[in-house]
Order: sequence, then structure tokens, then C-alpha cells
Amino acid sequence: MKESVQKMNGRKKYVGELYSFYRKNRPIGKGGNGAVYEVELLSDNGLGVPMVAKFFEYEGTDKEKRYKRFKNEIIALNELKDIDGIMQVLDKKCPQDIPRTMDEAWYLMPKAKPYKLTHSPNIYIYQDSRYASVGTNYTMHPREEWSASRY
Repeated sequence: MKESVQKMNGRKKYVGELYSFYRKNRPIGKGGNGAVYEVELLSDNGLGVPMVAKFFEYEGTDKEKRYKRFKNEIIALNELKDIDGIMQVLDKKCPQDIPRTMDEAWYLMPKAKPYKLTHSPNIYIYQDSRYASVGTNYTMHPREEWSASRY
């Protein structure tokens, strides 16, 4: 069985079932269940996109509850992966028991491109009754090539 973390040239090498990577030093995002870091894949196998890994945040209280949420997050992402806008989990290391360090539980995914909020006066926004209004003067652009004329 492979070790999930190996030291190589003073850097930690994370080994999953499909990919191996080095984690960059600073998180680019953080939440209640974990922190997201940019990673450097050892071999991208033709992926050609920037990657990130979310690591379980070991520090803090209610580790059991938070770890269960972390694992459920992976399950939910896998179940919803065919929906446009949901990031696909490409690899993971998720032991059955609560990890003892942050390095023991993570999942790997493509780095998301953030939504762009733009100010666009006098445009009409299509509103689906299932969703709340973004506002009359602002439009969320999930893809930069979209323009106000699309609406």
C-alpha cells in the first residue's frame, strides 16, 4: 500500500490513487471543513489545467462531525459531477478514521474560475422562479465570453 504523504527534496509529496502532487505553501481558500491549496501535479496525464486540493482542517473542535461533512462533500460532488459548474473530484485520500493531521485527508479537483460580477445598467435578467434575483443592475457571468446581449 502506498503512503499518502512522502518527503521528496524537502517537499511533501501527496500520493493518491491516480495522481501525485506537491502542495503550495499558502491556502487560497478556507472554510469550516478544510482549506484549499494550489498544487503542482507530478504528471498531469494530459489534463492541462491548474489544479487545487482541499485538505481536511484538522485543527478545531468537533473533528468527528467536520470529518463526516468533509467525506459527505466528496460524495455529493461525485453524485453531482455531471451538472455544469460542479467541480469534478479527480482523486482523493480519505481514510475511514478521523485523520490525525491535515495531510491525511484531501481531494483533488480542477481549479475553478471565479464568477465575474459586472455592473450592467438597463438590462433585463432572466429569472427562474426557483432562484433569487441577483439584482436589477448586476448580472452574474459564469463565463467571461457571455455578454449582456445574451440576456
